[in-house]
Amino acid sequence: MPKKQSGRARKRPVNGRQPSIKRGRRLFLPWPIITFLLLAIGVLLIGWTFQSAADDIHVTAKVSAPLPSGPAIITSPGDGSRFSQVPITVSGTCPTDTYIKIYRNDFFSGTAMCTTDGNFSLDIDLFPGQNKLDAKVFNITDDEGPAGTPITVFYDVPQQPTGGNTTESSNPSQTPTPTGSASTPPNVTVAPLTLKTDFAYKGYKVGQSIEWSFEINGGIPPYAVNVDWGDGTNSVISQKNAGQVNATHRYKKVGSGTSGSYKVKANVSDSEGRQTFLQLFLIIIPSGVPNFVSNTLPAGPHINGSWLKLIWPAYFVVILMAFSFWLGEREELVELKNRGKWRRRHT
Repeated sequence: MPKKQSGRARKRPVNGRQPSIKRGRRLFLPWPIITFLLLAIGVLLIGWTFQSAADDIHVTAKVSAPLPSGPAIITSPGDGSRFSQVPITVSGTCPTDTYIKIYRNDFFSGTAMCTTDGNFSLDIDLFPGQNKLDAKVFNITDDEGPAGTPITVFYDVPQQPTGGNTTESSNPSQTPTPTGSASTPPNVTVAPLTLKTDFAYKGYKVGQSIEWSFEINGGIPPYAVNVDWGDGTNSVISQKNAGQVNATHRYKKVGSGTSGSYKVKANVSDSEGRQTFLQLFLIIIPSGVPNFVSNTLPAGPHINGSWLKLIWPAYFVVILMAFSFWLGEREELVELKNRGKWRRRHT
């Protein structure tokens, strides 16, 4: 009688050979291809990271234009002139391809383009009393030319019909002492009302949003601001306190002035009727014309820095998962080989 085997019958080798142990495929791609893809993605991420960092760095370069050949000369008004109304018109001669900045008592008071026939003209405000007017000439890269000869003019503040008069200092750094006004009590000092702003030669495209920032100081708030953009439109702004004011505008066509410029005028008045005035110019170029300074870096894919903060951790997680799968397969392969050796020994 044949001997009965207990448990599961052991499969005997066929033709004296041990049956081979087959291992199922865990991934649909070979490991060399997976490794190559992970390295390629890593290189792309590094490139995008450096590009994102470069986007936060602003590099500027300047090639200076020829310096102005001579100074700006004020021909009107004459030295020693007196005025009882402001603003006044200041005009003179200047080298072509330049622009002029006017200072009164070393306080920036406006700017104008030099026309093709070598003249400039602009309206400026005056401080009460003595004003030293100085015209400085600059080229289109904001390099200052030779100094001109300043002149001195005087502003005689009109007398108030009621109450006392407010005496204001001719120097904006000093505070005057009024003798009374409609709403300001006597013996209360009121600083002169002034407008401050920065200016540099710059061009804007038609349709581009332009923001002009300036600062109001002195006077008695609140303030009423009227910006005449020179194209028939105005921006009216109400300002409760002294400080920075931002006015925005879009031009629909190129200006009719020199180099496509517009004259921009800002007028500010305080709650007691004091006024101050500032005139600038803006260059408006056609929308299809390249910028004065263009970016020559080649365009490429851009990923926002905030996304990179998510992509990098996800990339490392994928690498760890792939590595763990690889270790698992290696361990399984070793275990299967050990099982095959054990079976061969006990067959």
